[in-house]
Amino acid sequence: MGVFSKLPAELQYLIAPAEKYGRHQFDHQVGEFLARVTDAEMDELASVAERFRLNGHSVAFNELLDRYPITEHEQSALLYFLFGVIDAAGIEFSDSDWNTVESHMASLQRFGSFRLASERAHAARFLADFGRDATPAIPLLKTACSDEDERVRVWAHYALAKLQGHVQNHESAIREIFSHHAELDEFDCYDDVGTEANAALELLNETTGGPGS
Repeated sequence: MGVFSKLPAELQYLIAPAEKYGRHQFDHQVGEFLARVTDAEMDELASVAERFRLNGHSVAFNELLDRYPITEHEQSALLYFLFGVIDAAGIEFSDSDWNTVESHMASLQRFGSFRLASERAHAARFLADFGRDATPAIPLLKTACSDEDERVRVWAHYALAKLQGHVQNHESAIREIFSHHAELDEFDCYDDVGTEANAALELLNETTGGPGS
């Protein structure tokens, strides 16, 4: 039996949208879908997101993905990438308290799955926007520079560059990671790590006015 059969009753409304939209799993697929998305499809995605957010379903959802990783279960991947499409469409689905220093620090200390690694990467990226309020997170970000997931390392270096300076050192570390993932695929896209590293470098360049500034 598939992962869909393991969904709690309150999450079963996700099955049909996951089957419909979760197949868009790569940047080019999501981009092509959003370029032709209909008003009815956007309404459907917004309805899913609102129900998910207002009912606080993220905890049960994330626990399910931890038990059935997306790298091992096709239906978990459909569920996961459904929210990738929702996010790319600019529709909010996160809990109201997700973007705090405390919540991001907690995310940096959770390990055990690809999803949790993605959360650590996102946490590091968002911590960069908190300025001095993120000072308590700096030790965790330094540890994250040696994370097992290279995406986390990228955004930890980015956050430390924003919060502490030493931009050239952190930029060099990101470029070193990017150098191993700079090859484009048949769709002219980088892999996941290359995409994140390229985005971090572009943001640093915007901040400093150019490479190595």
